[in-house]
Amino acid sequence: PKIHFIFRCLWIPGMIYTYCLNYSSNQGIYAITNASVIPAFASIIILVIYLQNPRAASRKVRILLLSSVSMMLITQIGCEIYLRYNNVFWEDGVSGQVIPAQTGPEKDIMMTEAHYKEYNRLITELEPIRNNDEINRVLFFTQDPVLYLCTEKAIGAFSSWLPGISEHSLKRLDLYYELNPDKIPEIIYIPNKYSEYIPHFETMGYLTDTTKDENFVLTQEK
Repeated sequence: PKIHFIFRCLWIPGMIYTYCLNYSSNQGIYAITNASVIPAFASIIILVIYLQNPRAASRKVRILLLSSVSMMLITQIGCEIYLRYNNVFWEDGVSGQVIPAQTGPEKDIMMTEAHYKEYNRLITELEPIRNNDEINRVLFFTQDPVLYLCTEKAIGAFSSWLPGISEHSLKRLDLYYELNPDKIPEIIYIPNKYSEYIPHFETMGYLTDTTKDENFVLTQEK
């Protein structure tokens, strides 16, 4: 009865929540792995209760299951401890973070030398957008969400992170602007590596200008 109750009231709702969150988010594997903690936790409880019942399985089966669960938990905890003290998400190891940012939204965060130089370059390049009070909404056609914090402008997209820049991204933006015309940005920033997508925005009435670092700023034609 306890197992049935946990299965119905925790595992099933947890799986429903996991899939709902996955289908309502553009974060892909990051969303579903975070949400699946609930059914995973329920699974461990169910297995522990099952192992406590000597009639449910033979002693050998219970020892095998208990050993397997223990090894998985030890591996999980060990990996988390190792990653926590040695890795930085989307960066080199902790030992490579040697320079603190001096300004902007990442001030005082330790960075690698390469990241530090690129961050300062972006801060300088985006300064005209940040200081222009006539600009309210910006689209950064890139996968770097921190750029919105650098300019302190409203987000001109369905998310601050556009995963996998492609033609599909353009279609999603077109649909988003069709449904939310008030979210159309006055300014679009496009890094040089995504210059192939500039003609699409020019057909929407944007004028293209090039920054000194050879990236592109598109301004809504008045």
